[in-house]
Amino acid sequence: DQYRIGKYTVDIYIPNINTVVEYAGSFWHNSEESNRRDLRKSLDLLSKGYNILRVRTSSRYFILKSLQITNYGDRYKEIFCEEDSTDILPQILGTLGLLNNNT
Repeated sequence: DQYRIGKYTVDIYIPNINTVVEYAGSFWHNSEESNRRDLRKSLDLLSKGYNILRVRTSSRYFILKSLQITNYGDRYKEIFCEEDSTDILPQILGTLGLLNNNT
C-alpha cells in the first residue's frame, strides 16, 4: 500500500526513521517531466524533514539517471539497479541502516 504525506503519495513510509522509500521504474519515470516531478517531490519532502531513499532502475530500453540532489547529506540517497534485479533488497536494507544510524 502507498502512504500519503500531505499532497504526495509515497511508495513506502517508515515512521520510526522518518524515511520515505520511492521506487522509480524506468518505463514510467524516463521522461524529463517525470524527472522534474520526482525532483520537486524529493526537495519538498526533504524540506519538511523527511529522509528519502530513491531506487532508480534501468532496463534494456531506459536508464534512469541521478536527480543530482546533493545538499541534504545522508538524508537523501539513491540506489541504482537493473529493473529485474534480485539483489536490490539487501542494498535497500543496508542503506536504510545507514540512514537509521545518522538520524
